Amino acid sequence: MKFLLSAALFIMTAAVYCRTASYPLSGLDIGDYITQNDHVLSGLTPASIKWAFTTAHTSNWHPLTWLSHMADCQFFGLNPMGPHLVNVTLHGVNTVLLFILLCTMTGALWQSLCVAALFALHPLHVESVAWVAERKDVLSTLFWMLSLLFYGAYVKQAKRTFYVLTLISFVLGLMAKQMLVTLPLVLLLLDFWPLGRFRKSLPPAQHSVWLLLGEKVPFLLLSVGASVVTLFTQGEGGALASGTTLRFSMRAANAALSYVSYIRKTLWPADLAAYYSLTGVSYPRAALALLVIAVISLLVCKGMRRYPYLAMGWLWYGVTLVPVIGLVQVGGQSMADRYTYIPIIGLFIMIVWGGAEIGARLPRFRTALIAVCVSLVLGCAVLTWNQVRYWHDDITLLTHALAVTDNNYMAHIFLGNALLEQGEADQAIAQYHEALKTFPNYELTIYSLGTAYDQQGRTEQAISQYRLALKIKPDYGEARHRLGIDLDNQGKTAEAVQQLVEAVRLVPDFVEGHYDLGIALDHLGRSDQAIAEYYEALRLRPDFAACHNNLAVALLQQKKYGEALRHFSEALRLAPDLESARTGMRLASQGLGGTPDAAPN
Repeated sequence: MKFLLSAALFIMTAAVYCRTASYPLSGLDIGDYITQNDHVLSGLTPASIKWAFTTAHTSNWHPLTWLSHMADCQFFGLNPMGPHLVNVTLHGVNTVLLFILLCTMTGALWQSLCVAALFALHPLHVESVAWVAERKDVLSTLFWMLSLLFYGAYVKQAKRTFYVLTLISFVLGLMAKQMLVTLPLVLLLLDFWPLGRFRKSLPPAQHSVWLLLGEKVPFLLLSVGASVVTLFTQGEGGALASGTTLRFSMRAANAALSYVSYIRKTLWPADLAAYYSLTGVSYPRAALALLVIAVISLLVCKGMRRYPYLAMGWLWYGVTLVPVIGLVQVGGQSMADRYTYIPIIGLFIMIVWGGAEIGARLPRFRTALIAVCVSLVLGCAVLTWNQVRYWHDDITLLTHALAVTDNNYMAHIFLGNALLEQGEADQAIAQYHEALKTFPNYELTIYSLGTAYDQQGRTEQAISQYRLALKIKPDYGEARHRLGIDLDNQGKTAEAVQQLVEAVRLVPDFVEGHYDLGIALDHLGRSDQAIAEYYEALRLRPDFAACHNNLAVALLQQKKYGEALRHFSEALRLAPDLESARTGMRLASQGLGGTPDAAPN
């Protein structure tokens, strides 16, 4: 029976999400994660694997997530079907593991099935599944579920092997996403219910509070270490910048509002958006939200002994949201659907086990409750199927976000970027101006406006925007890069070099920065330095055809014909239509006194 139900859960999940297989990769941040990340694009190589474990790129340390994206590129290339299907598969597996976990720990088959079905099909989870860049959600939750399953086996069988496997799974989960730091507290919640390890009727060796706390110490140390790494990497990457400009009172108020908003969206999943910008909070509403949280907490604590699943579910929800609730603000969002991926399970446990309790006490309503449960699952399936369609492309997704939210300056910026990618500079500029109405001095909007002006050939206006962005954020490496390119094109090459030197200092592994710095140095006649920059760009991206060509030209001018010929050959191999490389090969061959065929490899 369990096998058949597990298979049904997986098939149902795949059926609802299968349409994502035909969708392109979302451009929201997919460049950082895949399409413009040379380490990921190179697949699973020794160098890329080393990078995955040592980088804080995107202000995160999550090597397993990087390895999963590299595996996608290794096996699927840039075909988006593969990564989408991997996300759907992971979500389906997580659903099955949740069902097995609850069924094993509680022995309640149908309640476990209902919770797993709601987890599989609730529309709040669409963001985590349909957005390939959110692989870390579904991947880390796989190890979260395995950790809980191994822990349950350890408690029941008292075998140290399962305890070690729990620790290993937890470490792997932290290496996929460090939101899992709350697992030690969740293990204690499981001890309370459904494992019942706090019961005094058990032998002292099994219910001792000190024993249960001691078991969690290694997990707690891992959580503390992961938290320190997260704060360091996000601080170094500038992801905490928004948080430092927000008063703690505002962040605390937004956290209270978010706790209640997630509950509302769980019970009534309407107006879901890919981004919710944090532009301000209502303190009276936040006070009301705190009152709601306090009342629910008081009620579940009062009924803790009689209805332990309510306390456990409520604390699961509250505890697992803490890392992403915004008390330490990361980015400019007020909340995010993807943050509910694990926490929402606690609410489902409260709803389903509470409904089963009502059915047990009022048998005449049992049929009606079953009908309600089935209706909820089917309703979620329909809503999720509908929500998935918004992820078809960025313009559809962000237009929908703007339709269901107010003052969403980040959605305007992302929509502008998507329009600019399609060459619609006029419409993109309109979106950036809309964003500036809400947040006038945001450097990202100003920089993006500059790139739109560049696409239109309005160089002076673009330069003005880049300078304004740098006035707000002097360490904005990408703005210095674009400013340097425009200055070089205007013949102000000395200043361009200064800007580009600073850009590559500010942005680690900046391939385009080193390449464009090489071009500017070439224009100044500093060919040795230009060659060094081209080599650095090729070290970071060996398949950069244009860089091979420019390097070969610089080497040709220095009469290093053999090296020049090698790089011209590589440029042609990577870009067969590059006519300048073909011409360069002939010149380099003549310099060698031979023909291309006679040239050294």
